[in-house]
Amino acid sequence: MRHDVETITILDVFYSVKKFQFTFCSSGINIPPPVPEGNLIEVWFLEAPLFEAAFGRFFENKDVYHNAIGIRDRTSGLSYTIQYDAEHEVGNATIPFVIDSGNGTKSLQWLNAGGICVYNGINDTFWLHNHTLMAVTNGSALSHMFDWVGKDNTTHSTYETFYVWDKWRGNVLIE
Repeated sequence: MRHDVETITILDVFYSVKKFQFTFCSSGINIPPPVPEGNLIEVWFLEAPLFEAAFGRFFENKDVYHNAIGIRDRTSGLSYTIQYDAEHEVGNATIPFVIDSGNGTKSLQWLNAGGICVYNGINDTFWLHNHTLMAVTNGSALSHMFDWVGKDNTTHSTYETFYVWDKWRGNVLIE
């Protein structure tokens, strides 16, 4: 479903995005092996229009993007894309479902798992809005970052777009 109109509601976004079959990190790879310390590594900031598959360039016209980090190894020629995403689609991770428990009570089901995914290569036709070189570093720094990605995925596995408190900086009700 492509929208070329000027007005799209938040419900249009979540309804349309849920129609797309999405498998988290379906083309992702295992964390790459350590990179030789002497390799020269470029670190890129990447942007693509949010929900581009569902809405085309609509969100680009509103300056709303999905971001990632691109890695290019000048020494070996290898490249990677590293991005954080919801495991069960952004719409499911952003708004919980109210479930009728059958006994007159209701509960919340929140499919808000998320994580960092590493892909081989950088898809320059997808990350078309912005490619900004942020730094050049060495293979040792990249190996440390890949090590951190693996640890982060096991210790911080929630896609958090917001928190709900009972009062500002009070008890967290929904996280």
